[in-house]
Amino acid sequence: MSKNRFLPGKHHLVLAVNEAHRKIGHISSAAIKHAVSKGFIMGIELDDSSKPEFCEPCTKVKSLRQPFPKESKTHATKYGERVHWDLWGPASVKSLSGHHYVAARIDDATRETMIYFQDKKSETFESYKKDEAYIETQTGNRIKVVRSDQGESSWLSKLLSTRTKGEQFESSLCMTPCHKMEQQKGECE
Repeated sequence: MSKNRFLPGKHHLVLAVNEAHRKIGHISSAAIKHAVSKGFIMGIELDDSSKPEFCEPCTKVKSLRQPFPKESKTHATKYGERVHWDLWGPASVKSLSGHHYVAARIDDATRETMIYFQDKKSETFESYKKDEAYIETQTGNRIKVVRSDQGESSWLSKLLSTRTKGEQFESSLCMTPCHKMEQQKGECE
C-alpha cells in the first residue's frame, strides 16, 4: 500500500487505486479511474503502478444482500386480482396537460400498466376508484389485493377506511433503506 503524497508544484493528492476505492465510498476501481480521467473527481491523481486489491468490507456487504427472487410467490392468476400502485411527483416541470403527479397501476397477472396524470397527490384515491371501476366493468373481476410502498399514505388511509369490497392491502417496504431492501420494493418501483 503506497503512502499518500502530493505532486511537487501541484495541489493533487496521489492515491493508489485501492486507497481511492476506500476513501471515495467503495465504488468500483473502474468507476474511479473513469471519474478521475474525465475530471469528475478533481484534486487527486491515481498511481499508475497500483492495482485494485481484494476489499473485505465490499465482500461482506455483498454476501449479506438478499438475491432478487426469480419469481414472485404471490403472483396473481386473474386480471385485477392483485394491483401494484405507485405515486410519483411532484415533477419540477408540469406536463403538457398541466399535471405535476403521476399515479401508476400495474396489474400483477398481465403486467398491464395504467397511468393517471394528476394535479395533486390528493387525487390518487379518485384515480384508484376510476381504475377499480375500469377493472370491474371490463372483466367483471374485483381487486382483491392492493400493493403499494406507502410513500403517500393519505390515499391509502382513505382506501383502508372505505374498502367495502374486501380489498386487502400489502406494503412493499419502501420505508427501508434502498441499498438494503431494493429487492422487496415492488413492481411499480
